[in-house]
Amino acid sequence: MYQRNGPVSLGMVEKLECRVYESGGHGGGSGRLATASPESPGSEGESPGSDLDIEPVLISLRPCTPTVHVSGPHAAVFTWNEAQQVEALPAGTGVEYILEVENDGQAFSVAYAGPDCRCEVERLRAGRAYRARVRVVVSVPEAESAEYQVTCEPGEAARFSTPPTLPSVPGQLQLVSRERKALKVKWPAPEEDGGAGEVTYTLVVSPPPTELDPTAQIDSEGWLTAYRGPERTHKLARLTPGQRYSFRVRAANRVGESRLSELMSFATQATVPSQPEPPAMLSSSSDSVIMRWAPPAGNGSPVSSYRLERSDGDGCEYQLAYAGPNENAIVGGLRSGVRYQFRLLAENSEGKSMWSGPAVATTAAVAPGSPVGTTVVAPKAGDAVRNSATLSWRAPHDDGGSPVTGYEVHLQAKCRSAIEHMDSEWLCIFEGDAHACTISALRAGCTYRARVRARSAAGWGLPCAAIDVVTGADVPDAPEPPTLGCAEPTFLGVDWRPPSHTGGAKVTSYQLEVAQAAPCACGGSTCGQTSGEGSGVSTPCEAALPGTSVQMSLSGDVCCAEIRDLQAASVYFFRVQAGNAQGLSNWSAWARLTTAPDAPEPPPGLSGVAISATAAALRWDEAQGSGSRVTAYVVEAQRQGGEAAGPASPPAFTQVWRGAGTCCDVRGLAPATPYAFRVAAVNAVGTGAPCAALVVRTAPAAPGAPSGLAAAPMGASDVALSWAPPEVDNGAAVTGYLVDAARGAHGGGGASGAKGGKKSGAAVTWAQVYAGPTPSCTVPGLQPGREYQFRVRAANAAGIGPACDAASAVTAPAPPSAPLKLATTQRMSGGLKLRWEEPAECFNAPVTEYVVQVAPRDAAANGGTDGSDNCGGSSERAWRAAYAVASPSARVSDLAPNTAYVVRVRAANAAGAGPWSEELVAMTALLPPGPPEVACLVACGMGSGGAAPPAAAAPGASDAWVVLSWAPPAHAPDCAQAVSFEVAATAVTARPASVAAASEPAASVAVVAASGAAADGGDHHRAPPPPEPHRASATGAGMMERAASSSLYAPPAAAAPAARLTVGKGVGEARLEGLARGSNYAVRVRSVGAEGAGHGAWSPEMLVSTPGEPPAVDHATGGVAVGAGLGAAGGTAGTAGHGAKGGKKGNKGGGGGGKNGGVGGGAGGAAASSRSSEDGPSSLPGGRKGSNGAVPGVDGSGGSSSSGGAPAAVSIQRKSKVLAACSAAPAAGLPPKPRTGLSAAVANSRLYREHLRRPLRMLYRWRACAFWVLAVVAFVALGLLILKEPAPRARVPPRRVPPRRS
Repeated sequence: MYQRNGPVSLGMVEKLECRVYESGGHGGGSGRLATASPESPGSEGESPGSDLDIEPVLISLRPCTPTVHVSGPHAAVFTWNEAQQVEALPAGTGVEYILEVENDGQAFSVAYAGPDCRCEVERLRAGRAYRARVRVVVSVPEAESAEYQVTCEPGEAARFSTPPTLPSVPGQLQLVSRERKALKVKWPAPEEDGGAGEVTYTLVVSPPPTELDPTAQIDSEGWLTAYRGPERTHKLARLTPGQRYSFRVRAANRVGESRLSELMSFATQATVPSQPEPPAMLSSSSDSVIMRWAPPAGNGSPVSSYRLERSDGDGCEYQLAYAGPNENAIVGGLRSGVRYQFRLLAENSEGKSMWSGPAVATTAAVAPGSPVGTTVVAPKAGDAVRNSATLSWRAPHDDGGSPVTGYEVHLQAKCRSAIEHMDSEWLCIFEGDAHACTISALRAGCTYRARVRARSAAGWGLPCAAIDVVTGADVPDAPEPPTLGCAEPTFLGVDWRPPSHTGGAKVTSYQLEVAQAAPCACGGSTCGQTSGEGSGVSTPCEAALPGTSVQMSLSGDVCCAEIRDLQAASVYFFRVQAGNAQGLSNWSAWARLTTAPDAPEPPPGLSGVAISATAAALRWDEAQGSGSRVTAYVVEAQRQGGEAAGPASPPAFTQVWRGAGTCCDVRGLAPATPYAFRVAAVNAVGTGAPCAALVVRTAPAAPGAPSGLAAAPMGASDVALSWAPPEVDNGAAVTGYLVDAARGAHGGGGASGAKGGKKSGAAVTWAQVYAGPTPSCTVPGLQPGREYQFRVRAANAAGIGPACDAASAVTAPAPPSAPLKLATTQRMSGGLKLRWEEPAECFNAPVTEYVVQVAPRDAAANGGTDGSDNCGGSSERAWRAAYAVASPSARVSDLAPNTAYVVRVRAANAAGAGPWSEELVAMTALLPPGPPEVACLVACGMGSGGAAPPAAAAPGASDAWVVLSWAPPAHAPDCAQAVSFEVAATAVTARPASVAAASEPAASVAVVAASGAAADGGDHHRAPPPPEPHRASATGAGMMERAASSSLYAPPAAAAPAARLTVGKGVGEARLEGLARGSNYAVRVRSVGAEGAGHGAWSPEMLVSTPGEPPAVDHATGGVAVGAGLGAAGGTAGTAGHGAKGGKKGNKGGGGGGKNGGVGGGAGGAAASSRSSEDGPSSLPGGRKGSNGAVPGVDGSGGSSSSGGAPAAVSIQRKSKVLAACSAAPAAGLPPKPRTGLSAAVANSRLYREHLRRPLRMLYRWRACAFWVLAVVAFVALGLLILKEPAPRARVPPRRVPPRRS
């Protein structure tokens, strides 16, 4: 591909068009500029200078031969030098080089075009010979084309060759033809043969063919080299039908081999399945076999079904046994023990395979049938054979395909006796090939069942039907030994079970023999006894039986007997035998039985003694058990004598002790009382008879508790007690009484009535307060108002008895103790606030009143000045009652200021007044300071600065302020020093017009108001920031007057002040902000005393009026009076404040309102209008507002003025650059206070007037948030003003214009 710069690919060459100079001929004729391409470099075109007669400059350009550096099989780098005479070309001529490359005699093609003398060409073919040359293309500017004739000839060609390389990978393999055992494939040549001679090919295949050539090569991955040569097609034979094979091919030249091509798979043509292997028998039964086979090769088509056939052998034809896709089959309906042949055929979509070889399978043989003709040969009916029987049988009709090799005889017990002998299961008793057998060891008189079965090679067949075998009758078996049915001391019940086998005949009788245990009569030679007594042996002595045994005959259906009149806890022996029609059985074994024991006998030797007033000790001997060991003894007691023991109904014995010992202590008895005791023994049988009773008397004891205890208070410290003697003395007379006392759970105490008392539930501490023989006493020395508990105990010769139930009593109350911790909480100039704690004790009567007394302290006792010294003297003083109340605090008034007093207090309750508390010395405080002497108005204005407020401010805006001054009050000896001053301004309302008309007109003061919240009437408030130094008013004149001489306004209302400020001691001036424009305020000042003296009296009120338009008022209610006052004030301010410049900038100087205000307002407005008309268009607003100065009110008597004095001051200041101070009216005589120094320079500067004044005022309102930002801006602005602005002009005093009166 052609490229301007960079490497060039030669796979494609595009047409390149360029402008070149071509010579007219080889002889060097005139050249012409034409558009040429690499294919037609000499295309015709007209020369721009052909019509000119100027002789052109001939220039011949011929590039050098390029130098070639081959960098690889497919790339080369070309470099060349610049063409000769290039420097002779005119300025602005473009020179471009074209590299052309030629291969194998083909036409040159452009490989590069550009101004560089070096390029790299890629995509060359390896192992090829090339030629390369360079041509020059020149483009002369249009203006110079007629003066130059350029001839461009190609340079000489350079020859070079690329090195050979490996061939590229051949293309994708394709299938040419397909056969059952062969495949023919082909492949395209590689795109790059590498340039190294003839290309050969290697074809590999996988998997290798089944009929493999011995010389074939197979690599480690299983690929077989099927072909190697220059051809690009090959046919592979000896393949498996229906098999898929994979092919790959690679190319090779002298340099080496390429990579293998992409894998391609092709399959051979399919055929019928291969011949199956013979089927195999998996399992067989007597009538079926299970055949299984392996699937044969499908040869390119899967096997779809199988066909299995069988033959009975011996040349019989094959019959279909199974057809289907499964690889196993169950062939049924066969005969047992027969040999069968099977063959198999497979089928697919191509056809059927060949039959497999035959396979042999034999069915299993079955067991033979049951033997027939089984009979009992002996014993026959009526035979005396009792213990054997003979059986016979014949061979079965069907042997099951296998000959019978033997027989087996089974026997089963049928009757109960036979089952007990040999169990109920079938028992094999014979096995052999004989057809008869004899069964022995049978039980007489029993019935059995017998059966026979045959055996062959296939196994045991089914048994025949069972037949009964019956043996002859015999005597019964011996019964089991008798057992104990029931046992009593003189009676035994004996039971036994019938014999297990009756011998085949019914039992008709039993014989029972009873023998008493007796000494051995044979000397141990027969019975084996070694001792003389027979009670401990298990069997009796046979030699002694005739004299000690008894036999009884019983009927056959009775299996029990009762033997009476026996001895308790004695041994007896029993045995039994049964009998039937054949005779008597043998005796059973001996059974040793014992009669039951009896209750024990009474214990002998009972004795006893009293060990205390409530206990006695008893002792006795062991009792006989009567055949059972004594396990315990029971002691019973009976109280003798007394009221409860009468002759008619003596008390019953009650159990008081039970145990295994032969002695005991009986407790819980009554003192000095006789008791009867008896003892009985206990064994396993029960409790025996008690022994004879024994009488024991207890000792005397302490008396019981007294009764009827009564307690009665006998004053504040005594309680009288009385009680009754105890009901029982327990055998000894009462000799005296003991009285105990304890504090009650609740008692009188402190102020709460329970202070000092014991808490409920606490442990009571008893103390003895009396001991004597009389049943009464008086307890002295108790505390007043306390609750006490009392108890009494009786005493005799035996000791002190228990206490009776406690009785309670409360002593009479007493006056309370003295109050505690008397102290002063606040000192005032005319009184004291006192506080104390409640008395420590109020003695069960709450405090009802506290009495406070006060007396002046004499000079000698005045020892302190802090007002908190306590005086403990007892000198006589003139006490007076100052306070009486129930609460522990008081306020004492009517005291002299700065005077020392002695105070004391005492408490009183229902019992009387208590003692006085400790005396307290307290000093009263100084009086508050007096009011300030005189207050006057220093300055006033609107807005946050000294300039006039903006003209666009709304009427009644709260941005006015006023600066006041005063003189501190004179110091008095009893008054405190003033530490601060509080200034307050309260809004006032106008009086009615009739009152104002009769009064003297009063001038007002224009003040600046800010929208601050009104302070409350308390002593603490939020004060505005202190006024800045040298902050003078920028508005018109102001005026103040005493509220007492004002006739236009009513006194201040009781509402909260509109503005309040607290200043320090050394400050005699304050600035009030947050006042509304055009409003009236009453201003007053008061002092705040030191050391808590409080606030002094207010100074006389001063009335001030703020400048500007007043807030909207209701003309129907108060518009006439307000308009009249404000109109007069506005007119006066307009004429006096701005007379000098009232015409020029006084367009807003005069205002009017109301009936009387219209006169001054109209005059001021007219004057301002006339002056405004002289000064030109800048004063047009003033003339227009001045002409309309008086606006009639709603009621027809007047209206509010349209403008006031403040806007005129703004205009004056803007025009004259003078800072006007707040000046008083002519009657007040307050001169204006001009600004000087740096503040005047700042206010007079043009930058301040035109750009900074309004933003600074707005920032001042938010000074708390922008203080630091404003400070930085102010310092920068001041520096600029000092450097750039001229000096301030002289201040022109304002022209005073007298107001007009209507």
